[in-house]
Amino acid sequence: MNSTNKKLVADAFGQTVQDGQAIARTIQEAADDLAFLMQQLHGEPFRSDINHEVGYLLICLKNKGASS
Repeated sequence: MNSTNKKLVADAFGQTVQDGQAIARTIQEAADDLAFLMQQLHGEPFRSDINHEVGYLLICLKNKGASS
């Protein structure tokens, strides 16, 4: 692969990574917004938990499972 092609691949990969990071931030913001709305509806704090590797998204009470 010549240097021009290497640069094109590197630029495309860098843009892909940036796009993925932007999408992940948007998903986190949407989950945080949903947790906020749940708090408004139920009167208790909610949190979001996301794991993109396993395709997991959870919105639950912030103190759920916490010891007293």
